[in-house]
Amino acid sequence: MLIICLLMAFIPSVADRVGENPLQSETLRYRFRIWQETWALVEKYPLTGGGSRKLQTILGPLRADHAHNHYLQLAAEKGLPAVLFFAGLVYRLLKAPGRSGSSDQKLRLERGMQAAVVGQLVAGITESLWVVPLFVFLFWFGFAMITADASRENC
Repeated sequence: MLIICLLMAFIPSVADRVGENPLQSETLRYRFRIWQETWALVEKYPLTGGGSRKLQTILGPLRADHAHNHYLQLAAEKGLPAVLFFAGLVYRLLKAPGRSGSSDQKLRLERGMQAAVVGQLVAGITESLWVVPLFVFLFWFGFAMITADASRENC
């Protein structure tokens, strides 16, 4: 909360975008319009998704190149089964640290990486995580580091 207050105090453009009531901001209204258009594509192609080209086509009039929601973007491009598959990966990510045999130091590293990846997942509610290539790398690198030993134990 302190960071948000400091940002708004020192960066006037942030305060102007959010305004007095964040739920009434133009930014949020814009995202809701993007999410409505994206959801319409999900409804049209629930099993297979419409693909990235169709998504960009429907978002073109809004001058947006992505859905500003990771989960909606995944559903719109790849379909609802892809979202379920991704949910399974997230479950594995959340369950992986703390396996028996992990040293205390390794457990702390895994928990720290897990927190970073979970932070990305939370940010995915209002942003498309994999639009920036660096975020794609960081997500999958973190996922691999956290779940690698679990894969070996299951073999």
